[in-house]
Amino acid sequence: MPNRRRLNTGQKVREMRFALGGRRAVIEVMESGSVSSLKRWERRECSPISAHVKVVGDAYDMWLLMKKAVRKRLQRH
Repeated sequence: MPNRRRLNTGQKVREMRFALGGRRAVIEVMESGSVSSLKRWERRECSPISAHVKVVGDAYDMWLLMKKAVRKRLQRH
């Protein structure tokens, strides 16, 4: 099994933004942050504080679990 590369905070935000349809949706899932802060993180204009790194990481993990569950559910039908 190939090793997966680790994503930084901006890459996680970008991946969730594409899947969920926008930065506002990412903020709703994270229940934290702002549109402008997500833009800055994606563009690497600034680094998020450690609390936001944890929030993004938790939201990303939750999103991956939901994505896997939906994929399994669709394969059954």
